[in-house]
Amino acid sequence: MHYRDDNPRSQIEPVLGPQQALVQHMQALPHRDVAAVVETVRASGTAHVVKLVFESLVLTAARAGEVCGTEYAEIDSAEPRVDRTGDRGPRRSASSGVPLSRRAEQVLNAASLPHLSEGSA
Repeated sequence: MHYRDDNPRSQIEPVLGPQQALVQHMQALPHRDVAAVVETVRASGTAHVVKLVFESLVLTAARAGEVCGTEYAEIDSAEPRVDRTGDRGPRRSASSGVPLSRRAEQVLNAASLPHLSEGSA
């Protein structure tokens, strides 16, 4: 908008020092190995809710923050799908619907059991 004639970054950079990219991408798991990894996690001694979150990540290809922050109001059991809106969706401004497979529905139902309420593992 040309409100300034200078670049404010030139004054901030000396104070903050060099900035590093905080994003660190992980390599994708080859498709042929996914089932074995899911079985390994299921057989592990980790908390049941962690197993459910992991499987949900695999089944929906959603981001961890989206899966962990899913609210019951976002789940449409008639479709079946999860509709993430606003700041948690991948586009941050529009809603994003994630269709659910039968197994993804089962995982969500297992995660909604009373023994997995807040504060329990």
